[in-house]
Amino acid sequence: MQYVFTVIRFDKANIDRTVIHCNQTILLYGPPGCGKTTLCKGLAQKVSIRMKELFNRFYFYELNAGSLFSKWFSESSHNLTRFFEDITQICCDPLTFVIILIDEIESLSMSRTSSLSSNEPSDMLRVVNTLLTQIDRLKSFSNILILTTSNLIEIIDQALIDRSDLILFIGPPSIKTIFHIYRACFHELIEKHLIYSQYQSEEIKDKLWNLAKLSDGLSGRTLRKLPMIAFSHIQQFDHFIHPEQLFKAMHQQLIYHKNTNNYLQQFNNQ
Repeated sequence: MQYVFTVIRFDKANIDRTVIHCNQTILLYGPPGCGKTTLCKGLAQKVSIRMKELFNRFYFYELNAGSLFSKWFSESSHNLTRFFEDITQICCDPLTFVIILIDEIESLSMSRTSSLSSNEPSDMLRVVNTLLTQIDRLKSFSNILILTTSNLIEIIDQALIDRSDLILFIGPPSIKTIFHIYRACFHELIEKHLIYSQYQSEEIKDKLWNLAKLSDGLSGRTLRKLPMIAFSHIQQFDHFIHPEQLFKAMHQQLIYHKNTNNYLQQFNNQ
């Protein structure tokens, strides 16, 4: 939020952007399933709330890379140009704030150096060039924020990385965060009467901490799936499930998940 407010403040102070550069672009990168997209959407919502006194309207656009690509030569870059032309028209209204989310931006901005060396289609190069050009054109507006995410920052074109004002790594959740995720999952199951609620809270807390320590390194997406998968192995349609049953099932699933990951890593290294 401080970054967004700084952009607005610099604009109101009429800062010369040829002296101090600002591209209004943020890049979040890290392993899959760690909440990059969720964080971007949360930031967009927070911006719309915190800045409602400065702007009358807020627009959030999520750019779908799959819908841009075409089998016809050069059509993909034309699609991208049309998208940004529409955005430019909206940004002409100074009372409107626009946020664009480009998820998995590596699909649109693969390094041109590696593309040339691997004989990638020239249409991909056109898309990268178009994206960079359009980002440059939007620099003249202060009422726009471009949020991008990537699982593979190493293959992104360096020119796009240079255009990102903030580059933030989003890694797997900490053990403390894992604990809070598991606790929220258990509270949800108790509230919906799927597991017994007559269980000492301190006992649940201790067991959740133990599970959290075993889960260190897993993505948030995997963590939130784990209770459902564990539950499916023990569910009894006519009876409540005891928390101890779920703890054991989750522990077993964690061991299975780690063994599977180790096998896949060994297989990929062969």
